[in-house]
Amino acid sequence: MNICQAKKELRQKILQQNNLHQNKKDITNSLESFQKNLSSFLKENSKKKIIGFQALPGEPKLIGINNFIPQNAKITAKENFLGFDIYLIPCLAADRQFNRLGRGSGFYDKLISYIKSSSKNSAEFIVCCWTKQIFAKIPFEKHDEKVDGFITEKSIIYKN
Repeated sequence: MNICQAKKELRQKILQQNNLHQNKKDITNSLESFQKNLSSFLKENSKKKIIGFQALPGEPKLIGINNFIPQNAKITAKENFLGFDIYLIPCLAADRQFNRLGRGSGFYDKLISYIKSSSKNSAEFIVCCWTKQIFAKIPFEKHDEKVDGFITEKSIIYKN
């Protein structure tokens, strides 16, 4: 199986699991725990300029971020995303090597690559996901961009 097919199958598996595990109590508890970790992260980085991107179904929602890009926003120019210190990015899956798997359009990989090549400072890219979405290893291609850390409902993890 090639990498593209492996990524597609993993996406389908995760989306199917998200649909099967819709226990309202578990979702509420996980979201509250995630929001506590996100609040802690935001306080720790209060002097930095942070931008967050709205989650799609099955991804944790970002609450409390001043610079927030809603899901239905018309994103026209990548230049509008320059100048931030931290980018909070949703994903479907990530691994312990700080690879992320999105929904397959390549939007965040292209954006991260653009910011890395355009920024004079070293911006951080932090993935927001559920612990169950972090795997030992996910399919990864040359054009996929690595991230610098994760925020989940259980922890905040940084690349060393």
